Amino acid sequence: MESVLVKAEMIQESKLVLFFDVSEKVLVDRCMKRGETSGRADDNIETIKKRLHTFNNATAPVVDYYQKKNKLVRIVAEGSIDDIFKVVQETLDKAV
Repeated sequence: MESVLVKAEMIQESKLVLFFDVSEKVLVDRCMKRGETSGRADDNIETIKKRLHTFNNATAPVVDYYQKKNKLVRIVAEGSIDDIFKVVQETLDKAV
């Protein structure tokens, strides 16, 4: 995985990487709530937990890579959309 990231950085260097950090409980709750209206058969607890496991395994090396390069900014994304957006704006304003 790291060799892919190094090659990507050679093409276009990332100045900053945002990681939206949300607890598993909040993610599951959000997906289950979406399932109430989405009509998706795969919005069930078992499938959601499988998706989260896959996501965590796939992103852990990426998060680690950018964290080691001091380019990763963790955004606590458990609040409202407006609150999260405000934190993102503030983070980006500081970066430029």
